[in-house]
Amino acid sequence: MPGDDPEDERAGGPPPDPSDRTWVHPTEMTSFVATSRPRSSRRGRWFALAAGVTVVAAVAGTVAVMTVNDSNESARPVRSGAVQRIVATLAPSVVAVRAARGDETEHASGVCTQAGRVVTSAHALDGAESVSVITSDGRTMPATLTASDPVSDLAVLTVDAAGMQPAPLGASAGLEVGQQVVGVAASGSGRRRWVDVGEIGAFNRAFVWGEGVSVPGLIETDVTAGGEHSGGALVDSRGEVVGILVVPPDSSTAGLALPIDQAREVAAQLTARGSAQHGWLGVWATDETDRVGGGARVQGVVPGGPADQAGLEQGDVIVD
Repeated sequence: MPGDDPEDERAGGPPPDPSDRTWVHPTEMTSFVATSRPRSSRRGRWFALAAGVTVVAAVAGTVAVMTVNDSNESARPVRSGAVQRIVATLAPSVVAVRAARGDETEHASGVCTQAGRVVTSAHALDGAESVSVITSDGRTMPATLTASDPVSDLAVLTVDAAGMQPAPLGASAGLEVGQQVVGVAASGSGRRRWVDVGEIGAFNRAFVWGEGVSVPGLIETDVTAGGEHSGGALVDSRGEVVGILVVPPDSSTAGLALPIDQAREVAAQLTARGSAQHGWLGVWATDETDRVGGGARVQGVVPGGPADQAGLEQGDVIVD
């Protein structure tokens, strides 16, 4: 990936864990691996979301809001004026990201969080020889990788600030299970918006792929984002970005997002010094229900991590 990781991270092995804490209470451990997505009534979500947003009297033009994918298949149109307003507001802030590697091009999405800065998924830029962004009005602009963080799967791009409108950023600390959210991302062309409405199902999820690489502390929703939507925005009913969509490279779809509070902090560190610092234990575990007093049974240990160096092994039980 363009840009060098800090020397201490290369020497320290795989990236740190989940929640930027050096230890996690056993009762929390089961929440760290994403399994199934929550199910809910789509119709109920539309009405709840529409009621939660103050809809202005008129939205300039008609916003074509559809759930789309790489094929030309069309999905159901979104008829909610509240969702249309959200998409119209965020359209200038959500871009398509293209990462070129020889004859191949990786597609992702990105969100302008401040003038001249776009955040996107770090894995989409891995090994890229050149990067560009495409705005909602069709302009293609070269982008420079400022820095990236494999732990949060977040990268910061520097682009021409002219015509780029920063997205309104909210807070993820107050989010609740069952809360309605909207996923907004860009198609590969950059001109069309991908939109899906869902609700939050869980927090502190981790998605593991590759050689034990994981992105922890994620919000789980039933929004079904695809690979080219990774790096897009998860938005609340006020139209504020509360997360950055994360679709792991070996998944066709995912409803996961990096909380915006964490994304904001990581992006600030990447911009200021080119790297981000995280607390790290390096294990994932499940509840030990058969043991008197409970505990967390270790299901895996990240090679080279603190837990591995301390001698923890699969099958060990962590107790308070």
